[in-house]
Amino acid sequence: MITGKNKERFENWYNEKLIFQYIKLSISLRGFYNLTFEMQQGVYLAYYDSLGNDCEAYNCYDNMKSCWTYDILENQIEIFNGNIAVPTRNEALIEAFKQADKLENEKH
Repeated sequence: MITGKNKERFENWYNEKLIFQYIKLSISLRGFYNLTFEMQQGVYLAYYDSLGNDCEAYNCYDNMKSCWTYDILENQIEIFNGNIAVPTRNEALIEAFKQADKLENEKH
């Protein structure tokens, strides 16, 4: 879900932000990668927020059925609209994080 240069930046951010500032609550990177996606979500959201990217998942309707989609805002300007419909919020966030990873790797 997080690759290349973006993974390096994420791991540096993780170690600096979470390990050193919140030592009592720290989980090693290895431990973090072993957590379920539901437990990783908040960390990924905080990381992308720190870069100025807002990954949003929101409820939509596709053929009258409830579904989820996502978009990514950079400094409050939409830079990517997923334009997909998936059944769960987690799936929408996974797609948002994959796209955010791709965008960050293209920047650097």
